This record gives sequence, C-alpha cells and structure tokens, in this order.
Amino acid sequence: KPRTPAQSGQRMPTGVRTAFDRADTNKDAQLSSKEVQKLPAMSARFQHLDTNHDGMLSRQEFDAGARL
Repeated sequence: KPRTPAQSGQRMPTGVRTAFDRADTNKDAQLSSKEVQKLPAMSARFQHLDTNHDGMLSRQEFDAGARL
C-alpha cells in the first residue's frame, strides 16, 4: 500500500501545502468540492481522490493526489 509523505517521514513541498491552505477558505482542514474548484487539476479528480467518500478532501487525500 502506498504511503503518504507524512507516513514515510517526508514533507510535501511548500507549494502543495500552500495550495491546500489557500483553497481551505473556512479553515476546517479539509476541502469541499466547492473549495477544491480553485484547483482545477484536483477538482477534475475530486471523486477519485476522495478515498473515504465523505465528500471532502483531507490533507492526506490531497497530498496523495498531489504526488500523482
């Protein structure tokens, strides 16, 4: 099973962290489908990246998508 950067001790690049933080307008540490629309590459893959199917992207799901 692939490991996330956090699980492997790696940190995501600053640009990825910044993109998540900017898109997270309500600062709840997850991205709704509306928030992720600001990031077209992620928005196009939202359903695929939302691995727990809760309608939100956690930072972990977002980071995994950024690595693809």
